[in-house]
Amino acid sequence: MPRTTSLPALRRLLLLLLLTSWAPAGYGNTGSATESRLSATHYLIPGFSDHLLHDGLLIYEDLLEARNAVHGHHTLALRLALADASGHLLQLSTPPSLAGLRQQMMTVRQALSGRDKSSPSAAWTALIASIDKLPMHRADRAARARLRRTAERGRQLTSKDDIPGARAELSKLVAEIEITSHVFPIATVRKSVGSAVDAASAFTPRWSKARKAIADAIGETRWITRPEADHMIHAFDAMVAAYVQFPDSPAQAHRSLQHALWWLSHDRSDGDGDGDSALLHDIRQAARTQSRLTLQRIGRLQTRLAYSIHHERLAAEKSH
Repeated sequence: MPRTTSLPALRRLLLLLLLTSWAPAGYGNTGSATESRLSATHYLIPGFSDHLLHDGLLIYEDLLEARNAVHGHHTLALRLALADASGHLLQLSTPPSLAGLRQQMMTVRQALSGRDKSSPSAAWTALIASIDKLPMHRADRAARARLRRTAERGRQLTSKDDIPGARAELSKLVAEIEITSHVFPIATVRKSVGSAVDAASAFTPRWSKARKAIADAIGETRWITRPEADHMIHAFDAMVAAYVQFPDSPAQAHRSLQHALWWLSHDRSDGDGDGDSALLHDIRQAARTQSRLTLQRIGRLQTRLAYSIHHERLAAEKSH
């Protein structure tokens, strides 16, 4: 049955307009897991796994709906499905506990655009105040300081009327809190969905381009539907928890590490030859020897797990 233009549908279309004006260049491009230890370059907030899996599956379902709309040449259904996918990508991009900070970043973005009469300087000041109120873990002190320095640079550039420079600093802030970018290819999916939106927004949709972009996004998202994604994402979340807990409570960090090990041991197999079994062995060794745990050791294991997830995603893309 075709969709009708209801109030929720209109809200989705308005959301789509907001999204196309919000996403800055380079948003979410945080680099590969091998470039640096993730825990040393990102503000870490555990507790995102259920949120990521839930919204990741919603995005996949939205994309399947968009693919069906392309096959049937249903223009409105295609645009609504892509608007839903864009909205769920925005929801997925940061852990729920950072939703307020993300909203403040959007307020800064809107103020910098000049589309309303709000003061960009005041928006930066409010954002800096939000950063100062972030939950504090000893392991994250350096990361929070980086967030504040970046926001201060953005405010200073704004006061000098260097709006492109201020936007670049805002993009850095957004990328740093997108911890989910390491376990879900959010920047790549966003780019594919954006290409599909462009094709669908034409007066007469460019069906071939939309079909290609949606197929790419489905391939990039497919891994999230597999049981191993559930296990590995929960394990990564537990590794994040172990890192932020370690300086305050090594015993609690050790329990989180054992939790990560449980998830990885649960119905796991190294089917793509990327060394998952070696990683599992090293995490098991770390979980057995609490007295030898260090922040650096947990950070390295966390980075290796992110890299393993990256390989699993690529293997899932190539399997279809």
